[in-house]
Amino acid sequence: MILGLELFGMKDSSSGRTGVIAIFFQSVLFVGHLLDYLFWHHSAALNFFSDMISQGLQAEVMRSFFLLSSLLVSIIGHRYLCRKGLKSGEFHHLTMLATAGLMLLCQSNHFLMLFVALETVALCFYTLVAYNRDSAKSLEAGIKYLIFGALSSALLLFGIVLLYGVGANPEA
Repeated sequence: MILGLELFGMKDSSSGRTGVIAIFFQSVLFVGHLLDYLFWHHSAALNFFSDMISQGLQAEVMRSFFLLSSLLVSIIGHRYLCRKGLKSGEFHHLTMLATAGLMLLCQSNHFLMLFVALETVALCFYTLVAYNRDSAKSLEAGIKYLIFGALSSALLLFGIVLLYGVGANPEA
């Protein structure tokens, strides 16, 4: 929704209207998730997508934590971006995409889903680290993070392959 507003509707200057809409949207998501958890919580764990995603009590608590963290990051980031005069549409979109990846990560029940969710989060973080394109330090940090992230992804895949070779079962 935020990216659609950015592309087709509002042109975000340093006024930050897109950021206010994103913060409102994240607040509604957080409150809706809490209401869903408090009033319609199922005691049994549910599995989706051929048991690749598992939704239980621990996953619900972690999803609430990630939604609240995303809301706080958006509030603090909105103030920072307005102070620096940077556009905030892509920042809030990447923050929400990283939150969705973290929520999938805590619900993953399969190594493939774990890797896809982790890489989604990592790609968002690479972009967020290098968000300030006018700063050489920001761009340098983004490149270094990308290189270390690629190496750590390769090591993670190697470990998953070793575990799969020993156990012949890719479920976590």
